[in-house]
Amino acid sequence: MGGPGIRKLRGFVIYRSPVREKDRIIEAYTREEGLIRFYAPGVSHVASKRAGHVELFFETQIVLARSRSGRDSLAEAKTIKAFPRMRESIESLDAAYGIAKFIRSNFSQGHRDALAYDAVIRAVSLLDAGKITPYAALGAAKASLLRCLGVMPDLRLCAACGKRLLADSFSFARREKRFVCADCGGRSDSAATGAVKYMRLLLDSPEKTGLIRVPVEVRAAFDTIVRNLEN
Repeated sequence: MGGPGIRKLRGFVIYRSPVREKDRIIEAYTREEGLIRFYAPGVSHVASKRAGHVELFFETQIVLARSRSGRDSLAEAKTIKAFPRMRESIESLDAAYGIAKFIRSNFSQGHRDALAYDAVIRAVSLLDAGKITPYAALGAAKASLLRCLGVMPDLRLCAACGKRLLADSFSFARREKRFVCADCGGRSDSAATGAVKYMRLLLDSPEKTGLIRVPVEVRAAFDTIVRNLEN
């Protein structure tokens, strides 16, 4: 299918809202256009060819048609990945909901980044395969999306002097949203060191986190840093 007003996108469905009995309003995070919102007529009708292809947390090939009024409507859809094993775990579904909430809260339509999209799909795929924990999947997705937004601070160098951050010799400055070494006013913070190492791993090679349990103090530091960067 092609022609004026027709777009083919690869997207991760993050929100569905009913309209009438069998229609839906859908939001998807796409590789080509970032966050999008479109009308999906008849997708809840069992006889529809589009039924079952735009379910929540599916990765789907989406074909949209734009009307003269500017409204996007679903013309075709085909499932790429359904992530079935992820749906068998409440904790894994909670992580998927967390990813969706983060995208909807922090991204406006038109903000696109193919690498961030790939990172989200990689995190969900690893979660579905049972290779990483739900906490790691949510953390990897959030870290990649924060980097996409341009708010991720340097994780290797002091923001004040540019020197390499040494283990247990730096801390996170919440007001400035950056890491500073002890020489520049930072303090010795072993939890921050653990959180930064964990964040680097999630950004570069999330599969290497495996099913390890993150120490409570490191997890608390990591969560604090992420929340601070979000706001």
